[in-house]
Amino acid sequence: MGSRSLVALLPFALWGGTWVAVKVAEGAGLGPFAFAAARALPAGAVLAFLAALGGRGRPPARGDYAALSAMALTSALFFGLTFWGAQRLSGALSSLLANSSPLFAVVLAAVLEHERVRWGAVAGVALGALGVAIIALPALRDAPGDLVAMGVMLAGALALSFNVVAMKRTSHVDPLLANAAQMLGAGVILAIVAGFSGELHGVQLGAAAWWSIAYVSLAGTALAYVIWSKVLALLSVARASALLFLVPVFGHLWSWIFLHEAVEPLEVVGAAVAVLGIALAAGSPATLALEAK
Repeated sequence: MGSRSLVALLPFALWGGTWVAVKVAEGAGLGPFAFAAARALPAGAVLAFLAALGGRGRPPARGDYAALSAMALTSALFFGLTFWGAQRLSGALSSLLANSSPLFAVVLAAVLEHERVRWGAVAGVALGALGVAIIALPALRDAPGDLVAMGVMLAGALALSFNVVAMKRTSHVDPLLANAAQMLGAGVILAIVAGFSGELHGVQLGAAAWWSIAYVSLAGTALAYVIWSKVLALLSVARASALLFLVPVFGHLWSWIFLHEAVEPLEVVGAAVAVLGIALAAGSPATLALEAK
């Protein structure tokens, strides 16, 4: 596997770790909307600084404003809804539900982007969905959990599907500038919601919470979203979205390593089926390297 392939897989590994950070933040008493704002705002500020430093600070074209605004709104919805749901579910199940967006993305790609969706992509997404369903079986069997939280997580996944479409429409915009606008806009929305929810009062953060914020903001957002923008520039919405099924695989791995959540053989089988579906829908990782040349 070439270096380009490894870089293309990096966002999914980083996003899988986000759900570990959510559980750490929950233990520190940080509310979901405050944590989501703390994820977005510093990332947006860092990206805006890097864009200005590199002479990329010119405003985008007026025709891109609608898509950039949609990116900010859908990111705010995705972060806020999924972080709220994740504080009521396990880290592994959270990563699974939050990244079920490929199920919606195939339809959105055909309807909104008029993409000609290959049967291989449809079959691959179906196989990936089967894989993540297998992964979910032990968690649903042992602890059915909060059905409302699960529904909220799926609503967040739907918002992520629209976000992928909006990001695809701005793939010609400098990724630093586009993601700076996206994260700053999302951060402002989330900070307002956190203020109205009373989450910004009397919070004292320890070292673990600060490390969680630093991880999700700098690694899981600033770095991951810039790379994700480049992946979207190379692939169709349907094919790129199928790669999001890798996040639950990494989420289960990191939850097992860092949260000591048990992993059953059935979950390993599900992960293998999901990866097979991704390979069918989006092509192997080597395909990303080939198309990047």
